Amino acid sequence: MPSAAPSPIPSKSYKFSSQQASNRYRDAISQGVRIRVHQLIQAGILRPARPNKQCSGNWKPRMDLVDDPSSSNIMAIFELPGVKNENITLQIKDRRLVVVGSRVDPFTEALAAAKAHSEQTSATTNPSRNITNVTSQTTTGSARTGSGGPITASPSTPAMNKSIRELRYGSFFRTIPVPEGIKQSEVTAGIQDGMLTVTWPRVPAAARPSASETAPLSTSSITPMDTVDPTEATPMLQ
Repeated sequence: MPSAAPSPIPSKSYKFSSQQASNRYRDAISQGVRIRVHQLIQAGILRPARPNKQCSGNWKPRMDLVDDPSSSNIMAIFELPGVKNENITLQIKDRRLVVVGSRVDPFTEALAAAKAHSEQTSATTNPSRNITNVTSQTTTGSARTGSGGPITASPSTPAMNKSIRELRYGSFFRTIPVPEGIKQSEVTAGIQDGMLTVTWPRVPAAARPSASETAPLSTSSITPMDTVDPTEATPMLQ
């Protein structure tokens, strides 16, 4: 019998092998990056971001935290140019200093004020311009007032355009951890030249030793027991 023809040997797919090598190369790089990032986090060089779920502000102001070991206070300085004092709120909540406020776009605010002033002026100078004064209508559809003059609409204010928008407006939110026991009455704040300075004590007032505990005992103020008049002795508080 004639021998069967040998089966053809499948040709090697170089394209498939190249794809596998590329995948292994990317996996090796990703693994190396993850290991390096983990090492940097362990060394304290990097810090993973933890978004605050309570943060509802549109932006977060930059700040410096000043911790001088020789001072009894800790100071935080926030960069808030253009923010008015009445638009800032401070509070102590859950052992954190919470700074909330808003910054208004001065141009938008000015346009809104100008529009409101224009409408108020128009209503004052033309009190008779309303629908009850319309007495006739032309064939072209233009309404006329009782005096016969046509009602003309004032030209619309052109929309403001900003070719570059890098400044941030709207509400902002920032929190800082403070020592346990700090009360809101112990926090002082002031804003000057667009810089908000907030100061709080390093140690809460309730945790500080009282003056009687820290003052040295003076023997000159002690009266000998045998010279105390029993009738002048102060009764013990119950």
